[in-house]
Amino acid sequence: MVLKRRSIHSFTQILVWSQSKNRLNSYANPPLKNSRYHYCIYSGPTYLLGLPEAINKNLLSARKIYPMKNSTSINTALIILIGCYALPASAIVNVENMRVGPAEPGISGNLDLRLNGKRGNTVKDEYGINGRLQNNHDTVTNFIVASYDYGEVRNVANTNKSFIHGRHVVQFQPSRAWEAFVQAEKNEFARLSFRGLLGGGLRITLAETPKQLGLYLGIGAYWSRETLDQRSTLTDHGTEAFGRANLYVVYKHKLNNQLNLVSTTYYQPRLSDAGDFRALEQAGLAVKMTDSLSLKLSLDITHDSRPPQGIDTTDTSYNTRLSYQF
Repeated sequence: MVLKRRSIHSFTQILVWSQSKNRLNSYANPPLKNSRYHYCIYSGPTYLLGLPEAINKNLLSARKIYPMKNSTSINTALIILIGCYALPASAIVNVENMRVGPAEPGISGNLDLRLNGKRGNTVKDEYGINGRLQNNHDTVTNFIVASYDYGEVRNVANTNKSFIHGRHVVQFQPSRAWEAFVQAEKNEFARLSFRGLLGGGLRITLAETPKQLGLYLGIGAYWSRETLDQRSTLTDHGTEAFGRANLYVVYKHKLNNQLNLVSTTYYQPRLSDAGDFRALEQAGLAVKMTDSLSLKLSLDITHDSRPPQGIDTTDTSYNTRLSYQF
């Protein structure tokens, strides 16, 4: 097992599970003085793998700690890594599809599946499913996007999040469209028990070549209501309602008959305080395998200038999904 140095914030307690004694031992604000030992650290809403060295010299003293004498003595204690890569509670949802050019008439959609796993020194499972159902008729387009992701490390959950998004788009000019949307989401390991929003705006087509190229600009706003879970030592729990601007740029390019590239950038400053903003960059590549089956690769970079306590400001993730289109 390889241990890497990682920054840790909002320390609350040490959790060490001893298999020989069949119990979980918990200690508040312990010191990490002995570089020979490894610990499992609980930091705010997430579990985090400890280091074989001191991490924070400001931690207070504790009564006792059950150590591991080396990183492979799994019979002595089980170290669990949970939530190191949890998305911030303010994660922006990208609802753009991978198709290039104007929407085709009628009903269409896609279903994406994701499955990742590891066995051996690391036991890890990740599952994901998301789908899109769209209906386009004349100048009106309606669609629904939904997603659910779940993950475990050593049979202990570390990911559990879902969202659903609905949008109504009216094309009133060849390059102009009004859009209205509603969304609900939750993320257990980012302390987000509920987030609902209602908004709308203007979508401008800056450039578009049928089935080849598309460049779009979105200008709008939304009202949001968010509820954060209560956690020990954290003080920002509760429900808050506020408005944000919603600005985005979408670039779509069909590179050839097998490859579609999509880049989406969101910027969402709070209306009452521009210093409180959220941003997302997602780059996606769809590799066409058959007429209806594709492999999707995506890179997401999400930033929240003022995230909830215990959550990092910037999160980066990459995903591979198998997509069925109809």
